[in-house]
Amino acid sequence: MIRSWGPNSCANWESTLSAAGKFTDAVLRCLNHFTTGQLQDNIEVGREIDRLQQLPKTPANESIRLLIPRTLRAIYQLASDRGARHDRLNFDPNPMDASLAVHGTAWVLAELIRFSHSGVVSPTQAQDLVCGIVETKLPVVEEVDGLTFLHRKDVSARDAMLVKLRVTQGRRVSREEIFETVAAHGHTINNARVTLAKLKRARLVHENEDGVRLLAPGVGKADSVIANGSS
Repeated sequence: MIRSWGPNSCANWESTLSAAGKFTDAVLRCLNHFTTGQLQDNIEVGREIDRLQQLPKTPANESIRLLIPRTLRAIYQLASDRGARHDRLNFDPNPMDASLAVHGTAWVLAELIRFSHSGVVSPTQAQDLVCGIVETKLPVVEEVDGLTFLHRKDVSARDAMLVKLRVTQGRRVSREEIFETVAAHGHTINNARVTLAKLKRARLVHENEDGVRLLAPGVGKADSVIANGSS
């Protein structure tokens, strides 16, 4: 399996949520114009979603009446809360919330394309069009068959280890997995052992019989490595 993280994937979660909120507002103004023929400078999100859901039922407008508004409501709620729903002592919600927002906005855009080209563009074609619109960035972090690669010159064992644990946040990682990634960046297994011990002493990671995971300060260090090249 190959999975990539873009250069802003960790550092700008809140910026992503903010952009998703603006996207929601823009789409709702478009839907308002489509259904009323009017141009609105400002839209009250909750009220407009309620209005769309009260439109007369027809098979042709199911997306406009229900599917898109419900998706936009969830996206806007995430953007408005900015993680306030969660206890930050337990985990950082931003990656999870931002990921949902990104996928939700992509779906809404694809659905708008499909709806506006009904009978001409299939859902698959609409999704392909969205992929062509969305800018693809060279990944800084890439996962390939269990190995995590940080695509920068002279990656230290410490940075390789932090990034490995960051992309697997939410589960503990065995020493073997971590050491394989460190070795893939040109470091010895002994270096990996010493580095892990230092991270534990600095209270950036925690290890038990199930493996190793980042602590909150370690998450910040790893995010800085991915975003800026150093912690």
